[in-house]
Amino acid sequence: MEKLYSTKELANILGISRQAIQKRVKSGKLTPAKIDANGYLYFTLTTDNLQPATDNQNVTTDNQS
Repeated sequence: MEKLYSTKELANILGISRQAIQKRVKSGKLTPAKIDANGYLYFTLTTDNLQPATDNQNVTTDNQS
């Protein structure tokens, strides 16, 4: 059986936030391998999971003086 990683563990491996993981799940870009009775998400490492993060494209700055 493959090792399951928590949201926090996967976020640390990918170098992104837990919120970014949750955003990917909500958008369908990432599918958990398991959801336990308490609603915690668990993932396996796949090539899909290891793709570079593109969730930070919506960052804006306000440079008004």
